[in-house]
Amino acid sequence: MPNSHPILLPFILALLCLPMVASSSQALTVLNKGRCGQNSPITRDRFEADVLKSTPKPDYVLIYIGMNDVINDHFFTPLDEYIENVRWMIQQSRKAGITPIVCTIHHVVEDKVYTHHPREKFAPETVNGKMDRYNAALKKLLTELKVDMADFATVADRTPQPQFLSDDGVHLNASGNRLLAKTFLDIIGPRLHGNETIVCIGDSLTFGYRNQGAGTADGETYPAVLKQTTIPHKPTNP
Repeated sequence: MPNSHPILLPFILALLCLPMVASSSQALTVLNKGRCGQNSPITRDRFEADVLKSTPKPDYVLIYIGMNDVINDHFFTPLDEYIENVRWMIQQSRKAGITPIVCTIHHVVEDKVYTHHPREKFAPETVNGKMDRYNAALKKLLTELKVDMADFATVADRTPQPQFLSDDGVHLNASGNRLLAKTFLDIIGPRLHGNETIVCIGDSLTFGYRNQGAGTADGETYPAVLKQTTIPHKPTNP
């Protein structure tokens, strides 16, 4: 720069470098709206406050709900009602300009579930047999509505349960949260630029029960793993 003043030259170079550093990677805004004991009817009742009126407005809502609908006899939800609740959440999200991603429900350790929820409550099915029925209906719904699916049920079935489940046989440990976050990121990751807002809704699995940072997007929860993900800068097309 032959015409530049020598005193100003370092400041000019610094200013030129700032956009390159700032745009090299960006962090997501992630909100954890999971609650312990929540099933699909409760999630639907809270959907407006948790998602539709959330600030800042979400770009994505990640829906992982159904465990209590299926295994918790205090919160059982008939299959047709469960599917209708998920359908409603998808439709409301789209009307608000929010992209929904829906997750399938992972299998549990049945013997441990039966210590809290009587085996006869599931007759003639098993817990995981009932889970399969709900997942099949959920997949059919997502195909019908052309909604992207995070198929955590399949991912979990390919992973030894002690690697991702806590000792209660239902909830996720820290490794399980990372696996769940990766399952979602495999779907939405290629689309992200790093300035998006993501709301995670669901039950204690989203809440991060018995994990560091439970109820937040910090620590070991799956929303925290999303938040900690660095999104490489993607230049926009001219």
